Amino acid sequence: MAEPNNTAKHDWKPASYNEAPNERIVDLGCGTGELTLRLEELVGQEGLVIGVDASESMLGKAKENGVANLFCSDIQNLMVPNKFKDFTGTFDAVFTNLALHWCKQNPHGAVRAAKTLLRPGGRFVGEFGGHMNGVGLRHAIAQVLERRGKVPSDPWFLPQPEEYTKILESEGFKVEHISINPQIIILERSLADFVYGLFRASYLKDVEDEEAREIAQEVSGIYSLRAHGSLVCNITKPPPTFLLLLDRRWSMFSSSRQDEHRALQEREQLGAQKRKAERMEAHERRMNKQNEDAARAKANRARRHQRGVADDPVGYFSKFFSIVFALLLTYALYVVYSLFF
Repeated sequence: MAEPNNTAKHDWKPASYNEAPNERIVDLGCGTGELTLRLEELVGQEGLVIGVDASESMLGKAKENGVANLFCSDIQNLMVPNKFKDFTGTFDAVFTNLALHWCKQNPHGAVRAAKTLLRPGGRFVGEFGGHMNGVGLRHAIAQVLERRGKVPSDPWFLPQPEEYTKILESEGFKVEHISINPQIIILERSLADFVYGLFRASYLKDVEDEEAREIAQEVSGIYSLRAHGSLVCNITKPPPTFLLLLDRRWSMFSSSRQDEHRALQEREQLGAQKRKAERMEAHERRMNKQNEDAARAKANRARRHQRGVADDPVGYFSKFFSIVFALLLTYALYVVYSLFF
């Protein structure tokens, strides 16, 4: 469940989450365990921290890093091993960082997992990708993949605050606060390397490594970075209180390119306004032409009517010859009658 790219993953402020000594905490989607270790430091020897992740390889690295308590499970369908079953429903807090956006298949299941683990009065603390996270990069890599004849598939669940509020409430949580917090994060490496690390386990998981790096380089050549931010919310499971931070911090740009970014945005806005004005002008011209054509057609019909000519001249002449034929037939009958009678 861990994020493939750890840029900004550890930009974390423990005070925001109110961990206390001696607490029991679960780290959902713990990855390689860096933050799990920091949680262990916070709770001390009398506390308990358990890391959960769907990746055996990630858990192996977490174990190498020194995390004591770990188990493997998909948090969308949490299966607690017998070793930890007695702790279910007793944890003071559930923590998750950059994991919930991977729960596209069953986001309700991930929320349900946190609810199952927590005791009454516990806290839910998390941070993950929210709505519009990396939208420019995702659009750019989809374009590159389509040009190469591949079908891009977005693996992430990036909700609006309102959307995730409904999920939380449907699982029995009470949302105390939810908002978008814009962030700017300075890249410490090239954009191509960042794109490669970010998408290697998702959009690029089915391509060879060499092609993946080529695609990342191509994306970096067509994309101008844009900034978004993070989504923050507090939620409660009556009577406990939780805090959830939904992060969308991947759409970021280097501070050296901020002026270029603003200029690009201004050009895009002016271009959009110009295109809109051109579309409106073209539409107005079409409507005027249609009205003029209709007026000319109406005037032509009126003139033909005034001359006694119907819209269908063939029908008019047919009537004329019918009358002439009727008169000739009447005259012929009269002549025949006169000859014989």
